[in-house]
Amino acid sequence: MRVRGHGKQKIEFWYGWGILWALCLCWVLFPMDCQMRKAVWQQIWPKRTETAVVTSSITAVAGEGIPTEVSQKKAPTAAQVGPAEPIPESILQANETAAEALPAAYRIENFPLMNQMPELPTGCEITAMTMALNYEGLTADKIEMATYYLPKERLQTYWGEDGRRYGTDLDAVFAGDPTTRGGYVCGTEAICQAADHFLQDQGSSLRAVDCTGATAQELYQLVSQDHPVVVWVTIGMQDRYPAEGWYTADGDYVDWSQNDHGAVLIGYEEDTVWIADPIQGLMAYDRAQFESVYAQRGEKAVWLAEMTQTAE
Repeated sequence: MRVRGHGKQKIEFWYGWGILWALCLCWVLFPMDCQMRKAVWQQIWPKRTETAVVTSSITAVAGEGIPTEVSQKKAPTAAQVGPAEPIPESILQANETAAEALPAAYRIENFPLMNQMPELPTGCEITAMTMALNYEGLTADKIEMATYYLPKERLQTYWGEDGRRYGTDLDAVFAGDPTTRGGYVCGTEAICQAADHFLQDQGSSLRAVDCTGATAQELYQLVSQDHPVVVWVTIGMQDRYPAEGWYTADGDYVDWSQNDHGAVLIGYEEDTVWIADPIQGLMAYDRAQFESVYAQRGEKAVWLAEMTQTAE
């Protein structure tokens, strides 16, 4: 008994093998990069392609840094790092009645907005500080602030004999170049140093105050007194992505995440905060989410004060 379609199946069989051998020949004769090979392989056997997994490489988001590798070691706990130093009450101008005196809502008027793009794709923190300087009546240029005043170092990490990973102090300097997409982040110390250097050159009596550890309520108190506050947050005020970190030569732990961002807090309401964002402009965000992200970033903040205020 003859089976219908047998000849057609045989032709399709040899046709399929012919295509496979042709692809194998092209594979050898014509060079292709890994991404092209993977695409071709997925077209041949899509069901056999492995599901993508999270690797040690991370793709940058919105230009906020392009890492080389991610440590698989877990970040130390708060107990291992140690408690943060207390914030001087005189610097924050806080007292027992501060909460009662805080207006229910306040927004700084006529705050000058500035976009970090396209010149500073990874320079959000220094752009945020440049906005704050201009609000105080100074003529600060974001490119000059980033290229001349901001302390910078090439990112380097290494493993110590104690088994810890060590590297560039992300708080004291900007890692990389903020004028490129290969830059990373910087912390409050670097921004304060850049601002103070600029202020001294301008003969200004203002100085940058690192108020890391201040509560969100204390930030609102500053804003209600017309003091914009540079805050360390995330892009779009999303929850912070998993962070990569290491220890500095002094033993401090620093880390960064691909969606880390710097901006300026200029207003608040009952359920909303107003942010001068170096990427998106004037933005209104959920107040509770802002406070959560601010805490995730380690409650890092900087504001500008007269030297008489900081000396009290």
